Amino acid sequence: MRKVDLDDDVVGDVPGDSLERQLRAFWIAELRAHNFNLTGRASDYGSQPILAWDGGRSMRSGRTFKPAWGRLIQTASSANVSPFDVIRVALRAHKGAEPPPPNKVITAMNVELARRETDRLPFFEEALKVAREALALEFHKLRANQAYSGDAARWTALLLNCRLDISPLLRYCEALRQNLPRVATHWFIPAVGQYLPDRALYDEVWRDELPPDLRGATATALADIIEGANRA
Repeated sequence: MRKVDLDDDVVGDVPGDSLERQLRAFWIAELRAHNFNLTGRASDYGSQPILAWDGGRSMRSGRTFKPAWGRLIQTASSANVSPFDVIRVALRAHKGAEPPPPNKVITAMNVELARRETDRLPFFEEALKVAREALALEFHKLRANQAYSGDAARWTALLLNCRLDISPLLRYCEALRQNLPRVATHWFIPAVGQYLPDRALYDEVWRDELPPDLRGATATALADIIEGANRA
């Protein structure tokens, strides 16, 4: 651990271990995205040591916290699950804007839910198949409509029709596939919001359906995209 003295109130520790640092960055990005989805406001959470997780001492209250990242790694590893998935399922169930403490995240239930993440793969596979078929059907209907000047106009009308039950992520991917950058821009932020909480499953199922700007981005970068849009 590396000691950080920030002000008269907090003396905190920043993890030195590589996996712990990755988990910390992931936790911050996930919580910022969670809070943005909940409140519509950007957050600077993580700009200072997170005493409940990093460990350290509150100079104001005198309370001392033990580091929790290692405990999360050990608990997840003993159950043969990813600690990143434990964070993801914990925040998915979390309803408040206040960060949940370690003892609400590192639980047997969250570990079990993380283990069951793989059970959702068939659902994601079937959902993508159904969505693709529905999209093709809607486009086929528009091809019979002579009011449109060409396929680009038809795809634009289809992908911007909010009455259709088509996810933002699929709209964004299809807009890029059809070379409709303005339509893609319209759906980019909602697509990131859909992709971020379940990106491991989307990466596994959608594969080449996903453009590099999503699949190649880190959790922190994706959360920053959402925050930047909120500040604009």
